[in-house]
Amino acid sequence: MRALIIVDLQNDFLPGGALAVPRGEEVIPVINALQRQCEVVIASKDWHPVGHESFRRWTPHCIQGTWGAEFPQALFQERIERVFLKGQDIDREDLSAFREMEPYLIERGVQELWIVGLALDYCVLATALEAARAGWKSAVIPEGCRAIGSVEPVIAQIQRAGITIYRPETMEAS
Repeated sequence: MRALIIVDLQNDFLPGGALAVPRGEEVIPVINALQRQCEVVIASKDWHPVGHESFRRWTPHCIQGTWGAEFPQALFQERIERVFLKGQDIDREDLSAFREMEPYLIERGVQELWIVGLALDYCVLATALEAARAGWKSAVIPEGCRAIGSVEPVIAQIQRAGITIYRPETMEAS
């Protein structure tokens, strides 16, 4: 059984948001299509209180209960079984919610993970690395991700960690 993990696809990371990832909106149709190829679909959200630790480094974003913390309307949300909130501890920046996701994935009988979302070079990377360290068969789908910085070194780091890169045109591993 395969799970799609949608990482932090939130309004504040899209054009017009507080911390927009360049071309972040381009992942929405890809992620919508990928949902149909997975038996389980879950998501993470940054869910920060006002004054969160990460705001020392980044513009305030994804503040609990705001428009910026919500999923975009264009994202198909009907298949998302569960949303895992991260970054709620005011004194700690959490880039991954995988520790919280793992018991749910085990309970659902998942054996393989496809990971997509924003931003590839931060929260997607952290989620994929945490899943790989926990021994999960994992793949990142670059067409379902956008980065703040350069993509190539992140893809190389992902592959060095033993995580597969999938291309949705053919869904072949590289």
